[in-house]
Amino acid sequence: MVNYEKVSEIIESLKDKLKKEVQEKEEFVISTKESLRKEFERRTREAGIEGDVLVGGSIEKGTWLPEKLEFDIFIRIRSAEGFKRFYTICPEGERMLGSRDYFRIEEKEYGVEIIPIKYIERPEEAEDITDLSPFHVEYVNSRTNEDMKYDIRLLKRFMMKKGVYGAETHVGGFSGYLAELLIINYGSLLSLFKAVESEWKSKIYLDPEGYYRNYFDAKFHLGEDKTYGPMIFVDPTFRYRNAAAALSLEAYSKFIFYVRMFLRNPSEEYFLFEEKITDEVLKRRAEERGTLVLIYKIKKSGKEDFFLGKLKRVSRRIGERLREKGIPLYDCGFFYNKEGYYLFFELESTQFSKKERRIGPPVWVSAKYFDAFCNKHGEVYVYKNNLVADVPRQDLQLLLKQMIEEYQLEILEWKSYL
Repeated sequence: MVNYEKVSEIIESLKDKLKKEVQEKEEFVISTKESLRKEFERRTREAGIEGDVLVGGSIEKGTWLPEKLEFDIFIRIRSAEGFKRFYTICPEGERMLGSRDYFRIEEKEYGVEIIPIKYIERPEEAEDITDLSPFHVEYVNSRTNEDMKYDIRLLKRFMMKKGVYGAETHVGGFSGYLAELLIINYGSLLSLFKAVESEWKSKIYLDPEGYYRNYFDAKFHLGEDKTYGPMIFVDPTFRYRNAAAALSLEAYSKFIFYVRMFLRNPSEEYFLFEEKITDEVLKRRAEERGTLVLIYKIKKSGKEDFFLGKLKRVSRRIGERLREKGIPLYDCGFFYNKEGYYLFFELESTQFSKKERRIGPPVWVSAKYFDAFCNKHGEVYVYKNNLVADVPRQDLQLLLKQMIEEYQLEILEWKSYL
């Protein structure tokens, strides 16, 4: 039974504390925002770029968090020549790969992203998702009051602590804009959590502007590739976009789980304690579960976002291959911290059969390949519809090392917990 009165008290208490945190940073945020705007207006003029400079993102919407200050500076450009010149205005920034390359600057207390966008008057003219950013700012500011903005901040903090915030490939979570849309749609954080408890199922369809008749109509117009995930949230500013397209089933499921757990045991800890994989967490798992955990430190290559996405894909693919070989895998994944980037594999047992199945071709394969497999392995039998031979199982450490290196990843060191 959920005590919504208690839940409401916790949320209001957290909002009061958050307001004090925001007030302490507000003057700094305003001065930094104006300083950045003026600086890039100057640089834009000097580069001869026809356009203007806008501050966007959570800073301009008033939904920023004190612990994660990110200033999005949009250079709104009117000509093709302007886009070419854009890449001369920030030599101190790191050029980041994207649908359109942009610059990132890391300062001690905040981050800055300088992003080129096309000057458009209607969302339908957008050539890139970033072109819609000014419309997102306008929509959020027109549909929220101060109290809702604190609900948005709390929701973002909850999502961050539970590892489901961010639309990057390696997270597959809720974008900041999607978090904002959820509060606007449901009216408050409490109402959102109530809906998660009672309404959110394997698929959820939200279309606040009523652009489509139903889920299937939206799916038809938006396309299969943008609607295969667990949520369709039709972007109120652009009917042909699913604002939740990047949301993975895993992140969606985790969010539902943690919301429902919070509702049953209301505590501020859910907004403070960070759920993440660490070396110590894996060590404790091995001890409590009686499993074997193997951790590989991997040398970083390329841009971080792309590298982390690759680690996520590689960990899952190797996990699938281990299961195919009959190795009882409990869990696998990746994590990173200040010390480096890691792949981990947790095995249910350290005891395996001496041999494994080597799956060959179907029994009806041509004589050439039928004979080749039989001659190579000697003792052959049928498993399902394939020729199969039992072969000595490869050493686990050597096997994992070979698999990881097949994906052009360099192992710096490794460790295990049992």
